[in-house]
Amino acid sequence: MSPVVSAVIPTLDGGARLERCLDALAAARAVDEILVLDGGSTEGGPEWANGRERVRVLALPGTSVQARINRGVAEARNDAVLLLDDDAFVDSETPALLAEVVAERPRVAVVGAGLRWQDGSAQRSVGRYRTLWNETLTILPAGRWAAGRLPRRQVPSRRAAGVDPVTWLPLCCAVARRSAFLEAGGFDERYSFYYDDHDFCRTMIRRGWELAVRWEAGAVHVGGAATSVRDPPGWFGRYQDNRFRYLRKWYPRAWRCFAAIWAARAWVHACVWGFRAVVCRLRSDGDGARVAREWARVFRRTAYPRRAACVDG
Repeated sequence: MSPVVSAVIPTLDGGARLERCLDALAAARAVDEILVLDGGSTEGGPEWANGRERVRVLALPGTSVQARINRGVAEARNDAVLLLDDDAFVDSETPALLAEVVAERPRVAVVGAGLRWQDGSAQRSVGRYRTLWNETLTILPAGRWAAGRLPRRQVPSRRAAGVDPVTWLPLCCAVARRSAFLEAGGFDERYSFYYDDHDFCRTMIRRGWELAVRWEAGAVHVGGAATSVRDPPGWFGRYQDNRFRYLRKWYPRAWRCFAAIWAARAWVHACVWGFRAVVCRLRSDGDGARVAREWARVFRRTAYPRRAACVDG
């Protein structure tokens, strides 16, 4: 008999995607309870979901995604906890298949699903947690090209079925062992949007736990690309802040090497965008000048990472 699963879903203005997420869970096997953690929706809260079977909504306005997930796992009554984004839609057997891995393999702390896009094409489901070397390489000239050609050790190839060990997986649809999650302290709530999953996976591995993926446990994941579309400069600034948080935490001294290289690159970009703002202003392109100034401001700010944006190692 498969273990029962508690589902934890952080949401904010989820709307139709949350409804689709809950519909998929309602049809899934082994889901015993569903905790919806609302961060303060303004487009109509998800209180309507309280009327659904097995669903409980917790209103946590002003809290981060990480804080809401930590609260949800703490409140869950089962040791197998499905961490689920509100734009991830599970196949009917997925929660049970993932929970079986945790139940059968006592050192596995988290097991993820085989993800796919809405059109059915494969989505990245595994990888390696980020390192100082990899992050530095990506900001060097031609570094991203070189990084893409390095051997992908410890990254299993996608297959139709089976369980593979991994060192990183996106946590948009994954079952965590509640006891291991709580022992590790859950997510570091000092992150905002990015690098929190790399930090979490790295923490679990350092503590001696294992991570895995079960390929036949499928889910559709829409993804958060709209976040960067709505406010590209703001998105980029937050991304860089969290990148520095991560590197300073795991490399308390060596992270300064990355910061020095990034500063040089950021100032070049700031000057280019500043020049572009002048050109747009001369052409009476007010919108173009405004956008260029925003980008120049973001690059100038990230050239000198603020102590407030970092954490001590």
